[in-house]
Amino acid sequence: MKKIIGLVVVGMVFLTQEARAADLYVPGDYTTIQAAINAAGSGERIIVSAGTYNEAIYINKNLTWLE
Repeated sequence: MKKIIGLVVVGMVFLTQEARAADLYVPGDYTTIQAAINAAGSGERIIVSAGTYNEAIYINKNLTWLE
């Protein structure tokens, strides 16, 4: 009797997500500028609406300032 050896080939699909930088809005997405800074990742922008923000800011990462 011949032995039949089955071969199972599993195809691998590599899912990639295009890296997209998000815009973080203060006060829309975050109530404070500090919260937006803490949440910001590489390439993301923090957009602050006009107004008075009574808070101390601690920057512990590299940021690029746009005017």
